[in-house]
Amino acid sequence: MKIYLLRHASTQYNSKKSPSEWHLSPEGKQQAENIVKQNLIPQVDKIICSSELKTHSTIKPYSDFYHLPINKDLRFNEVGSTHLPIDIKLFQQFRRQCFNDFDMHLPFNDNESFRDAYNRFQSGIADYIKSAHNSILIVSHGCILSIFFAMLNKISDNGELIYKNWQNLQFCSLGVIENGKIIRNLS
Repeated sequence: MKIYLLRHASTQYNSKKSPSEWHLSPEGKQQAENIVKQNLIPQVDKIICSSELKTHSTIKPYSDFYHLPINKDLRFNEVGSTHLPIDIKLFQQFRRQCFNDFDMHLPFNDNESFRDAYNRFQSGIADYIKSAHNSILIVSHGCILSIFFAMLNKISDNGELIYKNWQNLQFCSLGVIENGKIIRNLS
């Protein structure tokens, strides 16, 4: 099975809303359209996204083009996702610490650690691998995707490298795994 893993498009920062409620920015809307216009991802059998609006909005043009429903799965939500407005700088500081200690819990929402988030995400991947689909597209978030690929690349013990990779990750970055092996690193 081939699994395409896509980071959501660029979002519009809103200090009065939680990151889970942010909408796509004008640039993000264009990025979402370009997924189809530039044929960035071939047609898949199934589309799955996190429960956040930005992942759904990112893949909506693709879904419409291929006439595929979008299935939401909470297991692909961002690590430490919160439904409360937060101080983004404080949030980033905690994230940096968590990249260096996967067992540290973020003091937001459900107090989830990076390891807990990875296990949640991996559980979702494992379930879909068992399905009868040949290819699926999962639209998720930068931090959890960075953690997932760090584990696949066996670099989870290098927190600074993972943090740097996450900071440099572009919106709509794409990674591909097939039969449990990386055939395209998240970029």
